[in-house]
Amino acid sequence: MGVPNIREFNRALLANWAKRYFDSKDSEWKKNISYKYDIDKPNILWSKNGVGSTFWKSATWAFAAAKTFYKWKLGNGENVSFWHDIWVGDYSLKTRFWDLFCICNQSECSVAQVWDGVTLKLTFRRCFGETGLSSWNHLVDLVKTSQLRDEPDSPIWNLESNWVFSIKSFYKQINFG
Repeated sequence: MGVPNIREFNRALLANWAKRYFDSKDSEWKKNISYKYDIDKPNILWSKNGVGSTFWKSATWAFAAAKTFYKWKLGNGENVSFWHDIWVGDYSLKTRFWDLFCICNQSECSVAQVWDGVTLKLTFRRCFGETGLSSWNHLVDLVKTSQLRDEPDSPIWNLESNWVFSIKSFYKQINFG
């Protein structure tokens, strides 16, 4: 009938805060939010749920829902989660290489922490057999297709042709519209 789902629309509005955070360079509010909630580890989309005010708890829920639709243009790799974010290919490396992720010692690292543009610096809790070695070789080959650059990482919104977050596209996704 054209009546919006207010709860879902509010979540879409809250997810817009992530976009504002990415777009703000050195604003005071960004510094305060970063300090208070420790959200640059690796980026705002990975903020801890259930910490802080009611507003922040709702915002982190919206960020978690929104990160499904973000992909990253790799820059220096400091703000992109190596395993969890989509930055090479169409899926997170955790999804694509689950067998390696499960035994990796660096499951919560940024790209910059484990990839220097030449060597992939991951360690594992145990040795892997032929299948694991094959997965490792595929992972290394895939990562080698991406080069680090001397610029910040950039989020890309997959639901719009201009790659920029919109409240409308997010609301449509979460409201099954």
